[in-house]
Amino acid sequence: MKTIPLILAAFTLLTCAYAMANPVTNCDNDANMHLLDQQYEHAIQTSNEAFLTELLTDNFSWIHTLAKNIESKSMLLTRINKPDYDRPISRESEFKNIQRRGDTVVVSGVSSVTKHRPSSDNSGTQQRVYEYYFSRTYVQINDTCKLLSSMTMKISERNQ
Repeated sequence: MKTIPLILAAFTLLTCAYAMANPVTNCDNDANMHLLDQQYEHAIQTSNEAFLTELLTDNFSWIHTLAKNIESKSMLLTRINKPDYDRPISRESEFKNIQRRGDTVVVSGVSSVTKHRPSSDNSGTQQRVYEYYFSRTYVQINDTCKLLSSMTMKISERNQ
């Protein structure tokens, strides 16, 4: 009975590895945009600097919660590679909308980010889920789909 979860875990890891090794290069359809945005979420979670370096435009910006913090490409890459990076346990997105205009695509929805946090009674840690509204702007540059900007706004948090 324990072999089925192990097989599923191995399949998931292989799928993610394949997706990261074969990133989407074209912004031309919704399926590509869903996959590329999932690859972006996974790269943030796993600190995949090589993937993010290729995906993000040089003038990329990430605006966090009403401009409380604005990160450039270099700031983001530095943050995710620090030894004390607060690595999420998981990052999952529910897509609500994809809008297109020429070579520009806006993907928006809600991301759920799960992290370890101290328990309320300070007896250990517990998992906390943060939900963010996101809007990400991708642009087709020559033969590559690039992430130009990201905006996130925290909408809720709850203990799991």
